[in-house]
Amino acid sequence: MIPPSRPNVTRLSDDSVMLRWYVPKNEGLPIQFFKVQYRMLGDSSRKIPRENWQTTNEDIPYGNGDRVFEGGKNFTSSVSGLKPDRFYRFRIIAVYSNNDNKEGNTSAKFFLQ
Repeated sequence: MIPPSRPNVTRLSDDSVMLRWYVPKNEGLPIQFFKVQYRMLGDSSRKIPRENWQTTNEDIPYGNGDRVFEGGKNFTSSVSGLKPDRFYRFRIIAVYSNNDNKEGNTSAKFFLQ
């Protein structure tokens, strides 16, 4: 089971971001779909606790890759309903043909302005 890459995060609006990730070409178990997870990071100076991981409702089918390249396939998805002026982390979960799943690495810490 080859996991997806660490997502690259880009601001779309005051309450939403765009995530981009890829899956390298491989001969492992086929991926059925992806799930996006995110969490708001705490800020002790503003007494904001760190949240647990939240999962978006959307399943992103593996067949909907944006661009196929020699080394794999690229994907994008957006997350909305976020709070501005907060730090977040994001990760992509791949669900495979055997219904098992594997998490990709978490994104770099992202500040939504």
